[in-house]
Amino acid sequence: MQKRAFAVIFFGSEYDPLEIIEVHKDEQNILDKVIRIAEYFLNGGTDFEKLLNGAIELIEKIEFKKADIVFVTDGYCGVSDEWLEGFLKHKAEKEARVHSVLVEMVQSNEIVDSFSDQVSTVMDLTMDSAIEIFQGV
Repeated sequence: MQKRAFAVIFFGSEYDPLEIIEVHKDEQNILDKVIRIAEYFLNGGTDFEKLLNGAIELIEKIEFKKADIVFVTDGYCGVSDEWLEGFLKHKAEKEARVHSVLVEMVQSNEIVDSFSDQVSTVMDLTMDSAIEIFQGV
């Protein structure tokens, strides 16, 4: 609705490459990208630091200033204190927000909570809450 650019970053373990699919705000034919997004799958593994560093690199681009990061995860990963401090600094500098969605049944996750502005679970999502997340409220 806001005709904003967005990117989808698929992540896995520290050894898996990040798969990044960018959609620019004036891009017309995005069907091929939507299909790639829907079909992409990694076998598992989780490295929050690698993924969120990739998100910060994308935000560094002018087009992604004041970006919203929608972070979908099972929550099973740790981060170092040093990394967390640097990430929070970059996030504040770029006025970015992190909306995390936990796919497990847990209501809270200390690690995810530490870098997120908002945390929901898949079970909590309704049409209204999904609209709120994706509109950057």
